[in-house]
Amino acid sequence: DIGTKVVVQGGTFNNDAVLRAFEKIVGKNVTIGDNATFSKNGTISGYCGAIHVDGSTQLSIGNGCTFSENMTNRGGIISAWSGDVTIGNSATFIKNIGGAIEIYSGSLVIGDNPEFTSNVRQGPEMGGAIGLLNTLSSRSLEIGDNAIFAANKAYIYGGAICTGAE
Repeated sequence: DIGTKVVVQGGTFNNDAVLRAFEKIVGKNVTIGDNATFSKNGTISGYCGAIHVDGSTQLSIGNGCTFSENMTNRGGIISAWSGDVTIGNSATFIKNIGGAIEIYSGSLVIGDNPEFTSNVRQGPEMGGAIGLLNTLSSRSLEIGDNAIFAANKAYIYGGAICTGAE
């Protein structure tokens, strides 16, 4: 049995087994400590390449975390259908396929000095780096100081950021 809060500290997550582990704790509050690396995780036909939160889950990601070369067909590398996501300072999202972050409803707060470089969103979704979807749901976006958005691409709208699309 898993408690009401899950804490992951540091480390590197380099395979799809990690994705399945996070799927098993859907509905729990998840805290990922500082300096974690998510690299080369992926889904072939489903949603979310690294972390998926659903329900009323609160996801907190520490400072200095890196998301690189993850892949998903749909839904972003970090995907939240109705949970809230908070990302600490100096987060890096580089060369992720499927977009870096997708929030369907809920909120996204990103600390200072984030970098989003060369993330690509293919398919019908929008927002190469960040997609805030579902115009009928409450959602919010807050990004700290000194953000870098460079060379991100989307299939339809918002190479860097798209809000309010379905």
